[in-house]
Amino acid sequence: MRILVCVKQVPDPQKVRMEETTKRIDRRGDSMISPFDLYALEGVKTLRDAGVQVHATAVTMGPAQAVTALHDSYASGADDCLLLSDEAFAGADLRKTALVLQKAIEKMEEKDGPFDAIFCGAKSIDGGNSMLPAYLAQLLGRSHAAYALGCRMTGDGEALEILKENDLGNQVYRVPFPCVVSFTKNSQEPTYPLIERIITASSMDVPVLNAGDIFGDQQIPQAQTAVDSFEYRDMRRGSLIVNDKDQEEGARKLAKMLYDAHVL
Repeated sequence: MRILVCVKQVPDPQKVRMEETTKRIDRRGDSMISPFDLYALEGVKTLRDAGVQVHATAVTMGPAQAVTALHDSYASGADDCLLLSDEAFAGADLRKTALVLQKAIEKMEEKDGPFDAIFCGAKSIDGGNSMLPAYLAQLLGRSHAAYALGCRMTGDGEALEILKENDLGNQVYRVPFPCVVSFTKNSQEPTYPLIERIITASSMDVPVLNAGDIFGDQQIPQAQTAVDSFEYRDMRRGSLIVNDKDQEEGARKLAKMLYDAHVL
C-alpha cells in the first residue's frame, strides 16, 4: 500500500510575525511541523501495527527551511520525503497550494505508480481553514473523509474504515481507494519517534522539485487572495488566572470567575 502524507512547516505559534512589506507570515524564525500532521503520520503507524505493508512518502511545499518538517516526518515513520520549493510558490493561498500539490502528485504517480491514500492533518495551525484536504480530493477526483480519529483496512483490502466523532457518538465510515483522509486530534498522543530515526533524519538529503520540474512550460497557478492588512493581538489580554495553594479554595474562585463572566 502506498500512502502520501502531506505535512507543513509552521511558525512557532508563540512567535508568529508578519512581514511588513509582503504582509505574509515571516517563516524565517522558529518553526515546527504542524501538530495535526503528526496524527496523519500516526495513521500510517496504525496500519503498520495491524500488519499492513505500507510505504509512506512525506511531502511539503515551502521554502528551503521547510525540510525540517520532512526530517520530523521521517523520524515519525515516513519512508522517504519530497520538498516542493520555488520562489514562485511564495505567498500561496489555499487554491494555489492545492493546485501545486495536485500537479506534483500527478507527476509522482506517473513516475512511481498511484497512491492508495493521501493523509493530511485536519488543518494547519497557521492557516487553520481545514479546506485543503477536501479541495485536493476534488481536484484529484478521489473519495474523501475529514476529521478522522483513526483508520483501519477493510477485510477486502479495497477501502479504509475511518472512525469519526459526531453529535451522536462515534461512527465508522467506509472510504474506498484511492482516497484522501484528514486526521484530527484523538485521545492517543502521537508516538515519540525512535532516537535512531531522529539521528538519521537530521542528516538525510531530501530531493527537491521546483516549479519547472512540476509545471514544465505550463503556467504556474496564481494566488487569488491576499492579506490587505493585519494587526497583532495580545493573547494574554482577558486571561483568568487562579493561583491558590488550597485547591478547594482555588476551585471556588475559578467557578466564581466563570460565573461572573457568564460562562457558567
